[in-house]
Amino acid sequence: MSRNHSLQTLLAAALALGAWAGGHAAAEPTETPAEPQVAAPDAGTPETRLTPVPPTAPMPVGNVADGKAAYVVCAVCHLESGAGRPDGVFPQLAGQFAGVTYRQIADIRDGRRTNPIMYPFAATLTDPQVLADLASYIESLPLPPDNGKGSGIDYAMGAELYRRDCAECHGDRGQGDGERLVPMIASQHFAYLVRQIDDIAGRHRENGNPNMALIASTYSQRELEAVADFISRLEEDQQLVPGSESVPE
Repeated sequence: MSRNHSLQTLLAAALALGAWAGGHAAAEPTETPAEPQVAAPDAGTPETRLTPVPPTAPMPVGNVADGKAAYVVCAVCHLESGAGRPDGVFPQLAGQFAGVTYRQIADIRDGRRTNPIMYPFAATLTDPQVLADLASYIESLPLPPDNGKGSGIDYAMGAELYRRDCAECHGDRGQGDGERLVPMIASQHFAYLVRQIDDIAGRHRENGNPNMALIASTYSQRELEAVADFISRLEEDQQLVPGSESVPE
C-alpha cells in the first residue's frame, strides 16, 4: 500500500468520527460515556497490504513533517495538541516516546492488544514508515497542561505505592524509558490510568507487562485509584520529593 493510500484511508476514518467528536468535545460528562462504535475503513486487500510489523522489528527513523500529515486523523479524538480528553475516554498522546506509540499501534493492529475504537485506524497503518512518521510527530508534541486528575484525597497513599511499585521502571517523575519501551505516564488522565491499570491487573490487556499485572492485581480499588491519581499529578520535569504527603499546587 502506498503512503498516499494509507493517508486516504485514515482520512476516511476521520470523517466517520468527525461528527461524533465534534458534538462531544466541549461536554464535561459526570461519568465516562460509552465509547463510539466506528466502522472500519478499508485497509486494502490482502494482496495490497504490506507485511505486518513483527513484534521484534525495529522502528524505522521517523519523519516528523510527514507524521504531521498523518496525525490529522488522530486529532479528531486526541485533539491537535495530543491532549486527548480529561475524562479519559481518549488518552493523552503528546510527548510519548515514538517507539512506545509505534509498538502499541502495531500491537492493536496485529491483535496483540484489543482496542475496538483504535483498531479501524491501526489496521490502515501497515506501512512501517508511515507508522514511524506518525509516532515521531506525536513524540514532538509538548506535554499539555490541565489533564484529568483524581480527587487528591489519597495522594499520600498513591505516592507511597508509586515509589514502591512503579518508580523503578517508569522513573521517579513518570518519565518512562524510551530505549526500553517503558511508556511515559506523567500527567496522563486519571480515568484512563484507572482503566488501563485495572485491565492489566485483570489480564484483559493482552500486551500488558506480566510483572505489572502481578503487582496491580494485589491492589484494592482504593489503592488503584490512589496510585492513578498520583501519576496523573506527576510532571515529566518535576522532581519527586521523597516523603511528600501533600497534593502539589
